[in-house]
Amino acid sequence: MDKFDYLQQGIAIVLIFIGVKMLIEYFNVHIPIYVSLIVIVACLGGSILYSLYHQKKRFP
Repeated sequence: MDKFDYLQQGIAIVLIFIGVKMLIEYFNVHIPIYVSLIVIVACLGGSILYSLYHQKKRFP
């Protein structure tokens, strides 16, 4: 976890998405499971890749 500086932001975005998903379920709007999985994997993977990219730029 120490190698990935932006992982916390990725996890925060996932938690916000889950909260919004729970709120809109109240209004009978359904988001398919595969969309949720894509969003979660994209957020976590993107934050890891972003961390690695900025780590390489910082230490040439």
